Amino acid sequence: MARLVGVAPSTLRTWARRYGLEPSGHRSGLHRRYSETDVARLRYMRSLTQSGMTSRDAATRAMTATLDELAATPGVGHPVGELTPTAALRSDRRPMQERAYVGDVAPVVKTLLGTLGNADARGTISLLRIALRDLGAARTWDERVLPARAALWRLHREAQARGDALLSTAVVGAVGDVRLGRAPRNLVPVYLCSLPGHQDPAAEALLLAALAERSIHASVLGLGAGAATAIRAVSGAPAGVLVLQVPDDQVAAQLAGRLRQVAGVGEQLHWGEGWVRWAGHSGGMTDLVRAVEAASCPPPEQP
Repeated sequence: MARLVGVAPSTLRTWARRYGLEPSGHRSGLHRRYSETDVARLRYMRSLTQSGMTSRDAATRAMTATLDELAATPGVGHPVGELTPTAALRSDRRPMQERAYVGDVAPVVKTLLGTLGNADARGTISLLRIALRDLGAARTWDERVLPARAALWRLHREAQARGDALLSTAVVGAVGDVRLGRAPRNLVPVYLCSLPGHQDPAAEALLLAALAERSIHASVLGLGAGAATAIRAVSGAPAGVLVLQVPDDQVAAQLAGRLRQVAGVGEQLHWGEGWVRWAGHSGGMTDLVRAVEAASCPPPEQP
């Protein structure tokens, strides 16, 4: 996307962080999916800065530009088809999960989506077990489950719910019972938790398995049914590494911010769809496992 717009990747991240020029399909794991309107808005932003306008003023203009202005600006056409006001408006009015995004689904993910579409639970589990064997649990989440979920989000609500439920059940079935192959390496306790009402069995199962692959023992910490019980559970847990998954929900993100202020719980690591806009978040599960390992395992002794 940086090459397409003509700026450095760090510039895109700065524009997103400072001015809110985020892709409309930004999901967990730092998978950014841009609509044609997103691309046009970024190229419009670049054209304004090249004309001498400050980045702040250019961002304000880009964020408030009409579809006609974006389509009429030279050089903002998208390579997969010229952006027209009618097409852009139609795209923007459709639900996010039904919009067309830049980039194709990988063939292995298409195969997984095929078993989900056919309600083939056994086939889905088999594909996930192959991924677990070849990639490990963390990369299975980052490279199989997340892309499949992103594709499901493009469907209408009922089909999305059916596919996501089958995928979640299949992930748990493919992982099975998680056991450490040797004594745990972590001297600091590790607790996995989800915000009340936002449990994600697939993410929990794969994260437990990914940590077990690194000989890190983790426990699941229940946070109860509400904000008060969640705060009590976190404050009452023995000091350790608290790994909190945050969904893409404003109320949940606010509660996560409150939990972050609880003293005496040790180190907190946050990840998930609702945490991608916060500084210091962990992106995909692969990055998260590295962060947990660094926080909970002692460094090797130097000779």
